[in-house]
Amino acid sequence: MGKRESTHPFVFFFLVLPYGISSGFVSITLPFVLTRLGFSVALAASIVAIGVSANLWRFLWGPVADLTLTARRWYLLGLGTSAATLLLLAFLPLNQNAFAILMAVVFVSQVAATLIVLPVGGLMAHTVAAIVLLAIGAAPLPQNTRRSLPSGTSPLYI
Repeated sequence: MGKRESTHPFVFFFLVLPYGISSGFVSITLPFVLTRLGFSVALAASIVAIGVSANLWRFLWGPVADLTLTARRWYLLGLGTSAATLLLLAFLPLNQNAFAILMAVVFVSQVAATLIVLPVGGLMAHTVAAIVLLAIGAAPLPQNTRRSLPSGTSPLYI
C-alpha cells in the first residue's frame, strides 16, 4: 500500500463535529427549550442571534489564531471552551432573570466553536492533494492548459 499524500475528507467530519454539535445546540435545541420554559420567541431568537453573530466576527480572530498559538492548541482551546460553555448552559438556570448571563454564555460558546473551525480550515488548506486543487482550479495551471478553460473563466488562486 502506497503512502497517502493527503488527508481523507472523512477525518474532517470528526474534526468539525464539535462545531456542529455546539452550533446545533444553540440554534435548534436551546430556542426550543427556552420557548417551552416561557421565553418569548423574540427573546429566544435574540439569544440565538447573538450566538450566531460570532460567525460574523470570525475574520477578527482569524489572524490572531494564525499568528499566535499553533493550530492544534487553538483547536484544543476551542474544543475545551466549547465543551465547558455547553456544560455551563446545561446547569445555568433558564429563567428570564438570567437573560444577560445566558446571552453571554451562548456568545462565548459560539466564539469557542469558531475557534474549532479556524485551525481545521488551515489543515484542509495544507493537506488537500494537489490534484484536487487542479480539479477545482485553485492551483496554477500549465500555460497550454489555460487555453482549454471555458470562455469567461479563469483559475481561482488562493
